[in-house]
Amino acid sequence: MKRRAQECAHIFHLANVNEVKHEVREIVYKADESAAHRARCTRGERNYMSMEKKALLVISFGTSRPETRDRTIGSIERDLATAFPDRQLYTAWTSRMIIRIVAAKEGRTVDTPEQAIERIAADGCRDLLVQPTHLLDGYENQRMNGILAEAAGKFDAIHVGEPLLTSDEDLREIAGIISRRFQPAEENGILLLMGHGTSDGKAEKMTESPNRVYHRLQELFRETGRNDIYVATVEGKPSFDTVHEAIRQAAPAKVVLAPLMVVAGEHAVTDMAGEGEDSWKSQLLADGFRTEAVPVGLGEIEEIRRMYTVHAMHALKADAGGQIASLVSR
Repeated sequence: MKRRAQECAHIFHLANVNEVKHEVREIVYKADESAAHRARCTRGERNYMSMEKKALLVISFGTSRPETRDRTIGSIERDLATAFPDRQLYTAWTSRMIIRIVAAKEGRTVDTPEQAIERIAADGCRDLLVQPTHLLDGYENQRMNGILAEAAGKFDAIHVGEPLLTSDEDLREIAGIISRRFQPAEENGILLLMGHGTSDGKAEKMTESPNRVYHRLQELFRETGRNDIYVATVEGKPSFDTVHEAIRQAAPAKVVLAPLMVVAGEHAVTDMAGEGEDSWKSQLLADGFRTEAVPVGLGEIEEIRRMYTVHAMHALKADAGGQIASLVSR
């Protein structure tokens, strides 16, 4: 019982003792062996847990384009905050370069994940739910996991939601959403999706290449009869050069380009739809194809934002200790 009382004392030391009922304070400072005191200690723990501050941290790569930021990252953050009203919302970006650009252009300060974690801990939150807005478990998401693993000792529990495209079920769901949104506007038309992709150098450092997601998504489009949808990436595989040749052979009447990215940021505006000769749009125009760019990020689509919320809900059902243990082992 003495050990039990010491554990209770440690728990209540984390709270504002002045706000705890008098009977609870007695349990903290009196290591009584009686069954009555054991019951009161248990009640005290429950009272403390009901007072526990909880946090929701939404981690994104970030974007320097305010015109699309609110419609994508901002919308995801608001949806998650609505879904978890008992948690205080915090946000962070993993791209330090974009954080610096936004600070210089807009005078806006954005936390890195490390800074956000320190802020959350300083605010007294002991239960942390983290939901990344990352598309898949690539370099940025795995780096985030490492940061969270190092911060495990600052919290009683850390629940980590999965990126958008983690399971085959996720891929099937997003393939269905895209297929419904982009019905063939005319016969012999093609939809070309631009993903970011992971370079070979970064992919080699990972247990499994994140580029497999793009290949699998392409397979699912074919399996569901959408032979008119092609997937290519800016930095990974399948590359635009490979898919470009397939489009030439298909000789479509028109090519519609859309980002397979949460945010229609710099890649979508410049690399996909830009006026420069190296943009995907310009190269397809040079081939004589009619083209149309639809710079709408996945984060603007309500059905896709709902997938993030579901992932966060699933994370809360998992054992936090098990999650952190799995992060440390990566």
